[in-house]
Amino acid sequence: MEMITGKYCFVQFNEGLTECEMPLPVKNLNDLRFFIDNSITELNVDIVGLNGEMIREFVHSFNYFSTGLDLSGILTAEDCFRLKLTDKTAGKVYYSNVLVYLPETEYLHLSYWCDKDEFGFHYEANKPNTVRIPAILRKPSYVENAEKYTDSNGKTRVLYKEIQKKYALQTDYMPYSWHDKLKIALSHDLVKINDTEMDETGNYTLGDEINESACGVECVMGETEVAENFTERNTNC
Repeated sequence: MEMITGKYCFVQFNEGLTECEMPLPVKNLNDLRFFIDNSITELNVDIVGLNGEMIREFVHSFNYFSTGLDLSGILTAEDCFRLKLTDKTAGKVYYSNVLVYLPETEYLHLSYWCDKDEFGFHYEANKPNTVRIPAILRKPSYVENAEKYTDSNGKTRVLYKEIQKKYALQTDYMPYSWHDKLKIALSHDLVKINDTEMDETGNYTLGDEINESACGVECVMGETEVAENFTERNTNC
């Protein structure tokens, strides 16, 4: 199988239509940004239905997929669809995995980037991968690292205090392959969740309970810890 977008990209292309699978959530098409193999020099991307029927022609034609097309004019909530990639030079056609239009979803929007090619991804300046994942951030906790001393009057004084805001990132039931991709995404140089810079600070763990999807795919929940990529400090040194 040709790797059009890289092994760990959430959007994958195949020459044939994939069978029943869990759809990737999309709030709007600008949720998705990714590189298409640079060896494909002339291309076109269309929006098609599950069986390849045309919905909207010519939505993109460059190797970095990024479009602000409003899906509300061509799809209704919970419609499933695919991207159709045509390699004009080779005369080949590829279809993406299934996507689902969820205009009201509050799932997390993830952006990740490295300053050079990593994890099988090609990168250029200001061109990250982006995707929406079925996950939430639980309310934050505040983690402190403090150094204190006792003054001549016996009172405790703060010499230095560092505060971080941390969250538990909890996924919904997802296929194991999606967890692999999410873990790789969180391991990038620059990670943003809902436009806020984050850093993974915990160990990514999978739940024990297995939930079989409607397509018979085994899915589990995942959890890790992330922190806002800033630190508030109070120093009296």
